[in-house]
Amino acid sequence: MNARTFMRLTITNRASAIYLGLIACLAVMATAVTLFADDPGFVWVWPVFLALPTFFLVGALGEAVWGGTPMPDWFFFGGVLLSVLIQSFALGVLLEGLRRRRTRPGPRRA
Repeated sequence: MNARTFMRLTITNRASAIYLGLIACLAVMATAVTLFADDPGFVWVWPVFLALPTFFLVGALGEAVWGGTPMPDWFFFGGVLLSVLIQSFALGVLLEGLRRRRTRPGPRRA
C-alpha cells in the first residue's frame, strides 16, 4: 500500500470524511468551551466517545507507561488523534470492500 492509497482510504472517501468532519466539529466546540466557559466540565468526553473502540488501546498503553499518574495532555490528545485516524482508515477499508463486493460480477445465468 502506498501513501496515496492510504490517504484515499483514510481521508478522501465519504464515510471517512463525514466521520473526520464530525470529530473536527466536536474538537472545535470543546476547545471553544474550554477557552471561554468558566467551568468546561466534561466537554472533551464527546470526541473521546467517538474514538472509543481504539482509544481503549491508547488508554491501556498510557496506564502501562505512566502507572497510577494521569496521562500527559500531549499523550491524551495524540492518542485521540491516532485513534480517530485508525478508525477512519477502517471505515475506508470497509467502504472499499463493500464497493468491490457490489461490483464483482455474479454467476452467469443460462
